[in-house]
Amino acid sequence: MHPIANSIAMRCVPEFVRSLRGDTSQQGDSSLSYREVFVNAGPQRQAFVGNGIRSAKYSLLSFVPRFLLEVFSRVAYLYFAIQAALCYWPAVSPFDPWGSTAALAFVVGVSAISELWQDGRRHRADYLINNRMTRVMHANGSFRTVAWRDVGIGDVVMVLDGEECPADLVCLFAALPERVCYIQTTNLGAHMCVERVLQTTHTAE
Repeated sequence: MHPIANSIAMRCVPEFVRSLRGDTSQQGDSSLSYREVFVNAGPQRQAFVGNGIRSAKYSLLSFVPRFLLEVFSRVAYLYFAIQAALCYWPAVSPFDPWGSTAALAFVVGVSAISELWQDGRRHRADYLINNRMTRVMHANGSFRTVAWRDVGIGDVVMVLDGEECPADLVCLFAALPERVCYIQTTNLGAHMCVERVLQTTHTAE
């Protein structure tokens, strides 16, 4: 998201947004759990999901088992694996088993290298995004610079003109005269769209 007006906002959870909007239509649903959010108060009493993102599919420990499971869940790879295994049984196949085994190993190896290269790019993209810097309000009212991954629920964040938002935010203050800011949602979809965001009335004073 891309704001076009300096603003101060707070990282939020959906239940907090509904309470700001005065939406009580779902309060009778016992399946919903409402959580307390303390603004600019450091660690919350309840555990929330962190702000870091992870789009990569594999880790060092999970690559081999997950990749092999994904590969041999495809019918073509499974067929050639069974064919190569049967070649080691002389009563079934008169052919040398090493040829089919080498062909299967080559194809699986090429697929593994391709997956590693693509997942390496995803790891690097995650690292770059998680380590972007933003400004979070300190307890004494000053702002400190922190990485996006360290922005927590309830943190008050300053977003300047032309910067991307580091998380889902509730607008607490906007610098424009009408107390509004404009968000470009190009990163969220294929089309360029500018949305008008009002400062919440709870902080209008």
